[in-house]
Amino acid sequence: MKFLKQLLFMSFMMIALAMTATAQKQDDNKNRPPKDDPPKIDPKDKPKDRPKDNNNDNRPKKPEGAIFVGGKQTEIGSI
Repeated sequence: MKFLKQLLFMSFMMIALAMTATAQKQDDNKNRPPKDDPPKIDPKDKPKDRPKDNNNDNRPKKPEGAIFVGGKQTEIGSI
């Protein structure tokens, strides 16, 4: 009886999924309005590159290195 229920349920699910797939295929694009042409963009003159500053004193300094100090914890046993 359990096998029969599972078989009927699976067949029902397959039929339902097949019906939904065919319904999606029949969706016509004829009802959609035509797309407008995309707007045309005229290329503008590129701005000239800025001169590079040789004054690097105002920039923050990057760290040259890092020091990591770690300690080892030991547990002394007691009686």
